[in-house]
Amino acid sequence: MVAARVVEDRSELQRYRAAVPGAESVVCLLEASVETMQERLPVREPGMIQAQIVARAEPLADMLRRKRAEDFTVDNGEGRSVTDVAREVLSCAGSLQ
Repeated sequence: MVAARVVEDRSELQRYRAAVPGAESVVCLLEASVETMQERLPVREPGMIQAQIVARAEPLADMLRRKRAEDFTVDNGEGRSVTDVAREVLSCAGSLQ
């Protein structure tokens, strides 16, 4: 199972472990420049809080780099297709098990 969520702290994984007993949790940080995130987010988040989500991109990226909750990182920057990124995520996640 792949869940696309922000994991700000490893303690948050308890909720996922409780929801899927016996599953192994692996966290991937998808990394892209702030500019790339700010271009993509309006398309992905068209709702009423779009401006808040776009404004949070940079501080959230900084916080995630400091906290280091991930098991591995994958480049999700310009020019990478969704398919290539997904394949790399699945390949890296599989090699950790």
